[in-house]
Amino acid sequence: MLSLVFGPRPGYVNKSDFLPKYNLYNIYRISSSLYKIINEKFPGCNESHQFSILPGIGDGGITILCVFYNNGCSIRLQNGEDLLFTNYFVFTVPSDIVYYLLSICNNFNVDVQNVSLILSGLIEKDSILYKEIYKYFLSVSFLSSSTQYTCQEGFNDYPQHYFNYLFEIATCV
Repeated sequence: MLSLVFGPRPGYVNKSDFLPKYNLYNIYRISSSLYKIINEKFPGCNESHQFSILPGIGDGGITILCVFYNNGCSIRLQNGEDLLFTNYFVFTVPSDIVYYLLSICNNFNVDVQNVSLILSGLIEKDSILYKEIYKYFLSVSFLSSSTQYTCQEGFNDYPQHYFNYLFEIATCV
């Protein structure tokens, strides 16, 4: 199906994850060379795409989970147990992210006054990006840390929300 819609892609392997809780498939591609390395180093491992794991992170209610990277952001919109939207966006300025978030809320008829926005990854509370987001959303918080794992002392030098997303993914798999 991926090849039919987007065309064949030499050098890539098509993969899919079934999400039984949502009765849907996440279909994606991975570089053949990366796929080969993973299977050689970790034979028999169960790999999943991050979008297959994102629905398991966070609380109930209407939530948007944003995981920030250097110049990108994964965004997931969920209403309780209903997964409504997930995608990755590249951004260059903070207003790009605000535009994406407001557009998603508009397209899914979500009131920005009632949605809980959960942030994780590479974002600082005193950053321009955070301040721009906070102008439009009332309920903004960082992904809380789980008690399922402990970290070495070196991690304490950084804000917990930098890594919480990664640990949540590891505990979900």
